[in-house]
Amino acid sequence: MFVPGNHEFYEGVLQTSLKEMALTARSCNVHLLAPGEAVIAGVRFLGCTLWTDFELPIQTKTGSLVDTERATKAAKVRLNDYSSIRWAEAQESSDAPVVAAILAALVVLLVYFHAFGGHKMSGDPADWGAFGDYVGGLINPLVGIATVTLIFLTLMLQRKELQASLEEMRRAHRSAVLQGFEQSLFSWLANYHSLLSATKSRLGGEGRQALTTMYEQRFSSVVAMQKHQRAEGLGALDEEEAKIHLGEMRRASATGDAQEKDNFSKVFIIALWGYKEVIRTHRSELDAVFRTLYRLLRWIDASELDDVQKWHYVALVRAQLSWIELVFILYNCLTPEGKKFADLVNDYALFDNLEGAPDELIDAIANEFTASPPSSFTANLPPEPWLFNEAAFSSDIARAKRKLPTSA
Repeated sequence: MFVPGNHEFYEGVLQTSLKEMALTARSCNVHLLAPGEAVIAGVRFLGCTLWTDFELPIQTKTGSLVDTERATKAAKVRLNDYSSIRWAEAQESSDAPVVAAILAALVVLLVYFHAFGGHKMSGDPADWGAFGDYVGGLINPLVGIATVTLIFLTLMLQRKELQASLEEMRRAHRSAVLQGFEQSLFSWLANYHSLLSATKSRLGGEGRQALTTMYEQRFSSVVAMQKHQRAEGLGALDEEEAKIHLGEMRRASATGDAQEKDNFSKVFIIALWGYKEVIRTHRSELDAVFRTLYRLLRWIDASELDDVQKWHYVALVRAQLSWIELVFILYNCLTPEGKKFADLVNDYALFDNLEGAPDELIDAIANEFTASPPSSFTANLPPEPWLFNEAAFSSDIARAKRKLPTSA
């Protein structure tokens, strides 16, 4: 028994593919279930190829919804079936002009015999010549019109077939381009994960654990707060005390306390310096990792895909990035070498999954700093622009700016 799946119809016309399968199955003693049934040894088997039903209701927050047009558009963008499988449209009949010409000829003959049918059959060639002139004079123009009409319809049919062939070639090209793109994407993504897994920290750990160790020991908000406290000569703080002091400092800064805002900015700069020190001491391990990720995202952004497809593939990459990877990308964007990365971050809401609760500074960057950058940035002459906008942390805002549908 054989039940065809969707891939059996790729790069073909569904009806034609089914006919070819049926012929092949009969010649090979195979039961084709498309749909169909087969009874073997008293057991009845049923089979068919299942396709999407766009009229099925979708459960939303406001209730059940049927949106066939929206579902169809989404399928054409996201599912290869709707670009790689063609459906043969019924051909319009072109026999009407021929039938009309035959009927017109019969009408001419009937009119003639109705008018002159009472006369005897003439033996005079002249009478037959006149009859021929009558018939020819009326029928020839009709035949000429029918011929011209048939030629016109033939040209129109050829034009339609040519357009269908061109569209088929375009679909095949788009499908081939998309398949090649996806193969390159997943190969590139696998290379990134391989590089990340091979990363080792001199402070301990491999892969994501190595990143976590570097962060926790060199540039977390707690470490930065402890360094700031010592630099100000205010004594040492343990981890919990540093968290409490930093939280109080942040809240005071948000209420307009200029001194605490300046202190909070200093803590942020200490964390940024800590990140730069990590990069300096682990450049050979980290350079290739984040350069590969940047090139991958830039490649997607510069591709010939439409904006909906670009968003889809970047979101796929984003979903595979852990919290600690996003933290490294965030600080990387704040360095001169990583500024270009910030454009991609803002365009595709790369930090949408960056929950900053474990780190006061990360949470502040995602919230307060987009509206009121740290004083260390604004104090420069000329002031340095803050690199992130609110779209970097919200898919809804980023989609709206790119004028993408909310379901993209």
